Amino acid sequence: SEGASFDIGGFAGWIDGGTFSNIILSNIESIKAVGGTPDSSPILMVGGFVGQVHDASFSDIVLENFGTISSIIDNERSYGATWSFVGGFAGRNFDKNSFSNIVLNNIGAIRGKFSSDYVGEVIGVYSGGFIGSIESGGGIFSNIILNNIGDITSEIDADNKTTYVGAESFAGGFVGYRELSHSSVGINTVASFSNIYLYFNPNATILAEITDRGKGVEGFGKFYGSLSGKTTFDNINLYYNDNPNLGLNNPIKNANSDSKDYYHSISNPNGQIFLN
Repeated sequence: SEGASFDIGGFAGWIDGGTFSNIILSNIESIKAVGGTPDSSPILMVGGFVGQVHDASFSDIVLENFGTISSIIDNERSYGATWSFVGGFAGRNFDKNSFSNIVLNNIGAIRGKFSSDYVGEVIGVYSGGFIGSIESGGGIFSNIILNNIGDITSEIDADNKTTYVGAESFAGGFVGYRELSHSSVGINTVASFSNIYLYFNPNATILAEITDRGKGVEGFGKFYGSLSGKTTFDNINLYYNDNPNLGLNNPIKNANSDSKDYYHSISNPNGQIFLN
């Protein structure tokens, strides 16, 4: 079973169809969803622009000077499936959305966290610099710049070691989680990424974690945390500090879930540029 879902965004919580262009959002200190009644299983979708989006088009949009975009679930017992999706632009993507000519400038932090002493069904926490999760029909992402992006984290602190219940925690510089849903076959199952530039804050971190009292799958990468289904990359550029302060925990340099896509500069068109 699933609990109530909540969609929160700087422009809209939930968008189902339509075209959105020539929009600027600036100086938003916090966009936050909180789920934490004692016995609840919420689904939280949070984004700098939109929480959840279906079959829509976005172009020529700027988000600048944002503080923290976050989804926090802290309850005693979680009986149903519980999910958290957080992204700098969108939390959760369904169907064949298009995103082009978009700039995110100065985003302080993107954080997802789930805590519970009892878990009855699956848990998922997905955080991304641009989008938390891409599902169903994929999407088209082109000509996108993320500049001065801060920490991106997904954390699960739940007692599920003695149960059959699974957990997933993923975080990525652009997308936390990319899933191919069986129901999406025949719609548009390709997620394509082209002309994307990520400029991370020199002291930024990326981390996906499941604490010691839990079990599950975790992954965190400079571009994506987890990837499945058909995906194409073209001209992806990552700018980050390759020589971080020794006291910095979980620097961008160590976010390696997606290293196979970026560590072969001669054979792969995607590049890394170090900000030393």
